[in-house]
Amino acid sequence: MTNWPSTLYFDFQLAAHRRLPPRFSIMLRNVALDMAT
Repeated sequence: MTNWPSTLYFDFQLAAHRRLPPRFSIMLRNVALDMAT
């Protein structure tokens, strides 16, 4: 999987933190980082 553009990823994090519990957004970030490598 290709790396996400950092700006898109940052916008996604902001949106996720508004809508989702912190624990879930942290899990999503970890999954995204695993896919990016």
